[in-house]
Amino acid sequence: MCADHRRAAQHAPAHVYLQILLNHDVHYLFERVQITNGLRYMHQHRIMHRDIKPANVLVGANGALKLGDLGLGRQLSEQTMEAFSKV
Repeated sequence: MCADHRRAAQHAPAHVYLQILLNHDVHYLFERVQITNGLRYMHQHRIMHRDIKPANVLVGANGALKLGDLGLGRQLSEQTMEAFSKV
């Protein structure tokens, strides 16, 4: 929860505090679902991102999340069953 929400929640009646917490949790869950759906789509098309991190999750004006920076991404062939990276 961000600092602004935390401050507002501290001075709010119990029912408002609960609503702030629920809204935060629903928003967080919605973000996770969007990221998961994006990865599922990529994997169904045999694309591996290989660089998932917060900086590579882009937020549109409408709140839609997109996975960016596919510089390390790889398209896997139909014959590929496993992929390994050497670090």
